[in-house]
Amino acid sequence: MGSQQIRNVASVGGNIVSAFPNSDLNPVLAAGNCRVSLISAGEWPPFSLLQRESENKELADLRCDALSVLQGEFVGALRQAPRKEASFATVTTGMRVRFSEGSRVVEDVSIYYGGMGPTTIGAPKTCKAIQGRWEQLFLFSTSVTSSLLLFPLGAEGGLCLTAVSLQAVGRGNPDPGLRRPPGGAGPPSFCPRREDCDGKVCFFPSRSSHYAANACLLPLCQLQGAAVTTVEGVGSSRTRIHPVQERIAKAHGSQCGFCTPGMVMSMYALLRNQPQPSMEDITQALAAQLLLSGNMCRCTGYRPIVDGCRTFCQEADCCRANGGAQCCLNGEEKAAGAEDSLAFLGERMSWLAPVSLEELVQLKARHPAAPLLMGNTNIGPDMKFKGVFHPLVISPMRVQELLEVSESPEGLFVWQDAVQKASFFQPRRVIERGSVEEAFTKADRIHEGGIRIGGQEHFYMETQSMLVVPVGEETEFNVYISTQWPALIQDAISETLNIPANRVTCHVKRLGGAFGGKVIKTSILASITSVAAWKTNRAVRCVLERGEDMLITGGRHPVRATYKVQGGGGIQQPVGFMEDGRIVAADLEYFSNAGFAVDESVLVSGGALLPPAGLEGIVEKILLHMDNAYNIPNLRGRAAACRTNLPSNTSFRGFGVPQSLLVIREINMYKGPSITHYKFEFSPENMLRCWEECKRRSDYSGRRSALQQFNQQSRWRKRGMAIVPIKYGIAFSEGFLNQGAALVHIYKDGSVLVTHGGTEMGQGIHTKMQQVASRELRVPTSKVYISETSTGTVPNTCPSAASFGTDANGMAVKINAAYFEKISLSATGYFRGPDLYMDWDKMEGQPYAYYTFGTCCSEVELDCLTGDYRTVRTDIVIDMGRSVNPSVDFGQIEGAFMQGLGLYTLEELKFSPTGVLYTRGPSQYKIPAVCDVPLSFNVYMLPDSDNPHAIYSSKGIGEPIIFLGSSVFFAIKDAVAAARSASGLSGPFALDSPATPERACLACASPACLACASPFTQKIPVSEPGTFKPWALNI
Repeated sequence: MGSQQIRNVASVGGNIVSAFPNSDLNPVLAAGNCRVSLISAGEWPPFSLLQRESENKELADLRCDALSVLQGEFVGALRQAPRKEASFATVTTGMRVRFSEGSRVVEDVSIYYGGMGPTTIGAPKTCKAIQGRWEQLFLFSTSVTSSLLLFPLGAEGGLCLTAVSLQAVGRGNPDPGLRRPPGGAGPPSFCPRREDCDGKVCFFPSRSSHYAANACLLPLCQLQGAAVTTVEGVGSSRTRIHPVQERIAKAHGSQCGFCTPGMVMSMYALLRNQPQPSMEDITQALAAQLLLSGNMCRCTGYRPIVDGCRTFCQEADCCRANGGAQCCLNGEEKAAGAEDSLAFLGERMSWLAPVSLEELVQLKARHPAAPLLMGNTNIGPDMKFKGVFHPLVISPMRVQELLEVSESPEGLFVWQDAVQKASFFQPRRVIERGSVEEAFTKADRIHEGGIRIGGQEHFYMETQSMLVVPVGEETEFNVYISTQWPALIQDAISETLNIPANRVTCHVKRLGGAFGGKVIKTSILASITSVAAWKTNRAVRCVLERGEDMLITGGRHPVRATYKVQGGGGIQQPVGFMEDGRIVAADLEYFSNAGFAVDESVLVSGGALLPPAGLEGIVEKILLHMDNAYNIPNLRGRAAACRTNLPSNTSFRGFGVPQSLLVIREINMYKGPSITHYKFEFSPENMLRCWEECKRRSDYSGRRSALQQFNQQSRWRKRGMAIVPIKYGIAFSEGFLNQGAALVHIYKDGSVLVTHGGTEMGQGIHTKMQQVASRELRVPTSKVYISETSTGTVPNTCPSAASFGTDANGMAVKINAAYFEKISLSATGYFRGPDLYMDWDKMEGQPYAYYTFGTCCSEVELDCLTGDYRTVRTDIVIDMGRSVNPSVDFGQIEGAFMQGLGLYTLEELKFSPTGVLYTRGPSQYKIPAVCDVPLSFNVYMLPDSDNPHAIYSSKGIGEPIIFLGSSVFFAIKDAVAAARSASGLSGPFALDSPATPERACLACASPACLACASPFTQKIPVSEPGTFKPWALNI
């Protein structure tokens, strides 16, 4: 289940006795008739893996029989999970088959499942029924087991249909991959009970000289006798950086930098074990999840990190030390840490976890110096109490009064309920061009349908964090905070404490990821933290745990888009098209789930915290981009933000566009001088160039023919392919936000200090500002330094968002550099962006400075029996103008694509029927990992492209690429259509986003159509919505 780091600190015994319902190991051991013995008070009472001990004995040791295989016997396993690595399985299966000698007659069979009940369960009736059969096993056992192992709809986990389907697949596949495990050679020499062993092999974890481990998961006592190397011990900028760190940096594999230490240690451990690996060794380590396993990154898309690792292989001609005679990763290098006994200094530490508020107050009164530790693994006790020893620590995590939640039975959580009760935020936007109703009367055909695009969690590696420090005598505060908008934090604290803004200074060094989640929400927490600092006159820090962050901050808006009127209600709207495929009219309606507060869902106007002009909202962005790259002569769009009782959703990379564009895709593109539906003229030349270049680079026509041939020859694996364009408006439609400012100092030694209004969050804005200053001042970049973003040096900043940070702040740095005429060695530059606007009454305006264009082609291979898919190849052509730094921009493109891939195929937020978020951490919420990167990933920059509207003719590319991840979604849908065609199904079908393995598996053959359905899904019962209480809501 876990990553390599987790497996390195786990044990076989712990896996067995935990009796986890989704255990990967227990079904295999149970199928092999293994028995377990617990050692307690000298007794070894054996029991099967399906039994539980009735007595609560203190477990001293555990022994498990070896998985022995007889002649003619085969053992196999299958696990299906939302993600290939570091993910709990939906269903696990262990199967043992013994054939009669010299025949295909089944003499004995054992089948066990995980994920189908509270513990590992068997299917004895099925096993008995299929003895003596093999050819008939495929269909017969499906019928038998489906009647025995059915989930009640609405059971915990919410994947009832998928689980039943998958347990049939695990048993019914005529070629389940059964294989004979190698025979054991008796207990190893280091076995502590070798003399007492009765000849059966005990399980021991594999031992290696070096292995990576997560410090948060590794008990200190487990390090007895081990040497420990931390990332600080590997290398640092204060001493020297290690070659591993250097290679990752040179490959641009470190953006926000928050996940880099884990990547470094995983790569370091592999190279210590294999100082001179081959390219095959690196590839196999990645495939076997031995390298970078469990290391999550939200910025880079993983490819640069893997490229940095591959430079160490022999074929890469890696740099050598000592005159080229030895690998730069010296095998004689010593690890930092103790090599003998592990020493514990100081007194014995006590840890108290009271269960009531009264007990907590009494403990705190008796021990006022004891800190309250919330168990935050993001920074750890060492960071919280660094340099201070605490003999007593109190944890309030189990205090019931602090965990109570009051529930309202009349809550609104889904868009349907909000529409029914007319619960909306105002205003509701409408935009139209042409005559939609008249066009429908002339259309050859009318198609109706709808799609749901799920929400998405920001999942930045660094959670919301801040430190507020009172200074001076005049109620002054220094605020060290992770935010995209320092000026908003300054205004929020100023209003909260009723002090002038000049008493509050916000400092932002860098952010460990943000993606829009640290624009508005951070100000709420900063206000609360500042009150505590003001009341106590002491520094106060606030750092959210991952679960708290996900519960509080909200994420991308879930959107339901519908088209075609069907009866009353006015919910569904039509799309009319001609026989040649041209769309002549489209009427679209969008409902976004905004949550309980407006945030950035519609238009935030008025109030003291925000300028009176307001912020462009998700609803507006949806309608302004709904045409994408397509010219629809008659187009009407309506959008509303539904007010529900969920945490308020906020801005996210793409800001509503990824939801909007998924509705309209394969239709007539703009050609020649064109005018959008909001009467803004633009040239689509570069958009068409991207389209043709991507088709050529990806060999779209040739691969499409090969794909069709593959699908004809393969029954259970299908390939799909899709190509999608993007037209994305850059800048804020509210003109006041398109500003930039910078302050430049030149010192007598020739060094330059630059401060600007943008915040560094992995997108490389500091690097680009250094390049701008270097170019304008004609000095090397090594002479230019950027310390931080501060409201004390650059006031009234605008948020770093909308892919406009480099455009605004880059121009400011360029302008102030021109002020130096040997008069002053300090100057301030200010850039006023274009006067953008949108008149919603007239339905016209110029809301964007320019457009970024691009095209992406992706191919996937889908396992129709399980829904698993693999992205075989992705080709992206992007118009980025004349990039200031192509390497940084390529990293942004790859990272954004992977984030979009997660949005459309993997990441799924699940809420209970009472509005409680289930997915509150990495064990429940899955973002893309290294295993999800396309096998072939190619990014190309459109040549000879200019952009007169931005610094050095560059273009913003951070947000537009998110939608290109939908090419994988549409490729999956293409593969599903091929599977349905093989089953005799044709015509449109529903596939909501994200297209998880469960949805893809069930879409391959609808359970409602028994005549055409797959034999693995036709036995699944179907119930109408409303006849049962679901475990999770479709928000």
